[in-house]
Amino acid sequence: MEAQEALKIVDEFLKEHKLKANDANALENVEKENAEGTNENVFCGGDINLSFQYDKPSKALQCFALIYAFDKDPDQNLIDHFYKESKNSSHPMGGGVLEYDRKDKALYLKREYKDPVSIPELDKDLENLHDASVIWAEDIFPEVVTKSREVKK
Repeated sequence: MEAQEALKIVDEFLKEHKLKANDANALENVEKENAEGTNENVFCGGDINLSFQYDKPSKALQCFALIYAFDKDPDQNLIDHFYKESKNSSHPMGGGVLEYDRKDKALYLKREYKDPVSIPELDKDLENLHDASVIWAEDIFPEVVTKSREVKK
C-alpha cells in the first residue's frame, strides 16, 4: 500500500470517529518526503491509546494500541518477559503482535495492513486490538512485572 492510500484510510477512520489527526499536515509531508526520497516513517495520527503510522520500507499501515508507557527505559529483562508472555496462546492479541518502542518507551499491540482495508473491517479489527490491549494493561502487565521481579531475586 502506498502512503497516500494509508493516510486516506486513517483520515476516513478518524473522521468517522470524530477524531483529529495529530499531524494535520501528514499528506503534505508524505508528498514532500516522496519528492525528497527520504525513507522515514510517516506519522498519521490517532490518540493516546490508538495510533497509526505508515512504514515506508514495508509499505504498511501500522496500527498501535497502547498497553503501557514507561517513564524511563525499562530493564531489557522485563521486555524479554513481555515477549515471552506474548507467545502464551491463552493471552488475547487482538490480531496483533507485541511491540516495545524504545523511542516512545511504550509497549503496544501492533497490527499491520499491507493492502487497503475497508473502514468497517478496520473498525472491527481495531476494536479487537484495543480490547486486547486493555486486558494486557490491566491483567497481564502486572503479572509479568511481578514474575520479572521474582526472577531477579
